Amino acid sequence: MDTTPPQLDAMTLLKHIEQTPALVAVGMTAPVLERVVQHPEPDRFAVLLASPNDGARHVVEVQLGEADEDQVLRALAHWAVERQRLPGLEHHAAIVAECIPPHVARAVALARRIAPIEALELEVEQREGTLALQVEPVDPPAGADPEAELASALRLRGFLESLDPADPLSARLTGPRPTRLGWRED
Repeated sequence: MDTTPPQLDAMTLLKHIEQTPALVAVGMTAPVLERVVQHPEPDRFAVLLASPNDGARHVVEVQLGEADEDQVLRALAHWAVERQRLPGLEHHAAIVAECIPPHVARAVALARRIAPIEALELEVEQREGTLALQVEPVDPPAGADPEAELASALRLRGFLESLDPADPLSARLTGPRPTRLGWRED
C-alpha cells in the first residue's frame, strides 16, 4: 500500500473550498464564499467568506506547502482592506497551509495583538480514491525565540507603518523601532 501523501494543487483545493467553505472558516456557521483573490504564484490564493447570519467576514490566505511570514502579512493586508471597505461588520483573518512552522505560529500569535487571526494547518488524506481535507488550528510552541520574535515584530511594525494614518489600527504603533525584544533605542 502506498503511504505517500497525496499531492494537492491550488485549483483542487480551491474547488474543495468552493464546495465546502466551512473547511477554512474558523467559528463560522454556514459561510458563503464571496470572492476569490488569485495571486501571481500558482500555489497561493485568498478567499473572502461571509456569514449569512451576521455578515461577518473572514479573509483566508491559502498557501500550499509551508507557511511563511509573508503569508501572515498578506492576510493582515486583506483584512485591513476589508475592514475599511465594510467598517460596520466584524472581520477575521486566517492563514491556511500544509505546514505551519513554529516561527510562523509565533508570528500569528504576535499578530493577534492587533488583529483576530488564526493559523490553520491543512491535512490531506486519500480515502477511497478521493481527497479528504481537514484543517486544525495551530498554536505557537511553548518557549521563546527572541530573535524570531524580534524579526516578526519588526515585520509587523512595517505592516502597521504602511497603513493609512487615518486607520485606527495605525494608532497602535507607538514609540521608536525596537532593536531587541523588550528594549528600545533612546
